[in-house]
Amino acid sequence: MVVRKNGASGDVFIVDTDNGNIGMGGTPVSLSSNFTNLTLNGTKGGAIIFEDDGTSQHAIHTTDDNSLRFLYGSSLASEAMRIDSSGDATFASDVTISGGDMTLTGATTSIIGEQSAGANRGKIKFVTSSSDGDIVFETTTNGAGAITEAGRFTHDGNLKVINNLIIDSTAGDVTKQKIQFHDDNVGLQRASGSDRTANGNSLYISAFEDIVFTASGAAMGSQTERLRIADDGSATFSGDVNISKAGNATLNIKTLLMVCLMKEKLVQ
Repeated sequence: MVVRKNGASGDVFIVDTDNGNIGMGGTPVSLSSNFTNLTLNGTKGGAIIFEDDGTSQHAIHTTDDNSLRFLYGSSLASEAMRIDSSGDATFASDVTISGGDMTLTGATTSIIGEQSAGANRGKIKFVTSSSDGDIVFETTTNGAGAITEAGRFTHDGNLKVINNLIIDSTAGDVTKQKIQFHDDNVGLQRASGSDRTANGNSLYISAFEDIVFTASGAAMGSQTERLRIADDGSATFSGDVNISKAGNATLNIKTLLMVCLMKEKLVQ
């Protein structure tokens, strides 16, 4: 069945009764013998408009740049999404995924934040090497050019920070301005003097058992112990203790037994 323009040549509406396809503005195109196809053809492409009681709500249309565009609003002037000729999709607003996953497939995939088209300001990159996968965070300073790596979570759970690691809880709970190792038994905390509930410029080094200081030209596990502070407060040095100060230097020892032992050592 063919419907033509009134008083002019050109087919407007064609029904392919043999295959069940419909063409508007041209001959129906069959995507596959297993589908019933609707073909929209025009000088700029084709469009489908959705209305409610005569008021336009949404539209899907193509145009000369081979993109597929999704519009909304009573005037259909607002674009919600565009799929370009290379298959890339651009969203004009927020994308919400409820109860599901967003999957990025490729050897290296990224989520990129742009100030404007092509002006990259930040990137979360998922890097794979063999069967391992790292999460890389890249940033840039305005005018600095290409974005560079600022930090990385490695596949084995390590966190690598390129520059400073800053813990800032000035707007939150100051008691949580700390670095914890597994739990609250061992860690570092910033506080105010003897008040560990206040934000200040004192540093607490805390351990449930001993605090051990090591130093030597070797990896951490092979370094030599230089000082150990036990959980009872006793301190053990593995070498000489030198006090160097311009003028007079004072060493205060407040344990009577220790004073007696030192006097006996000096007499010998």
